[in-house]
Amino acid sequence: MKFTKEQVFEHIKSLLTNNGKTHLSMSERSINEQLDTLMPLVANEEMELTDFVDKVKSSFITMNNNAKNDVTTFVNDWKKNHPDVTQPPVQENNNSGNGESETEKKLRERLEALEKESENKKRNATINEKRGELLAKLKEKGIKNKEWCEGMINEIAIDENLDVEAKANSILLLYNKLSSSSGGGGATPRNASGGNNNNQHEFDDIIAARKQKLGISD
Repeated sequence: MKFTKEQVFEHIKSLLTNNGKTHLSMSERSINEQLDTLMPLVANEEMELTDFVDKVKSSFITMNNNAKNDVTTFVNDWKKNHPDVTQPPVQENNNSGNGESETEKKLRERLEALEKESENKKRNATINEKRGELLAKLKEKGIKNKEWCEGMINEIAIDENLDVEAKANSILLLYNKLSSSSGGGGATPRNASGGNNNNQHEFDDIIAARKQKLGISD
């Protein structure tokens, strides 16, 4: 590609806000997530920035209009359900100078907060799923000590992009090393299938702490 995601983002944002003259109804997070989906599907090595934007801009315009309509619907429903509540005067010219009223601004911010909260819940659910997959993979590789596995998983950073197979192989290398140092028996697994030794020092600090706790010297 002859452009970056950041360049596309700025171009799309400028398009949706009429070069900053109007407010952005959809969130910046939504723009980035949509770009993550569309760029691998639409872009190619020879495509120019303007060509890509021309192909995808209609989807962003639709999303932005839908977000604006959601806010409008929310405001109208709120007014209908709260007829006795005195509304503050609408400020057509707020501090941002984009014609967004104070009420619309607060509602948009609330919707963005709800969207962020939803994304965090989805992320946490994915991380918990990865933890379960990693625990099952360690058992599959022959590590039967569930308590040890859970303790190890609690000590490593897990995110939604975790490569379960690679991390399981790294932990298996650590398990074998610890087992060897403490005189473990032959039932201990010795090889990570399909793995390599690139990560063999990844857990050296954890190994040292475990050895100290067990009273094992090098």
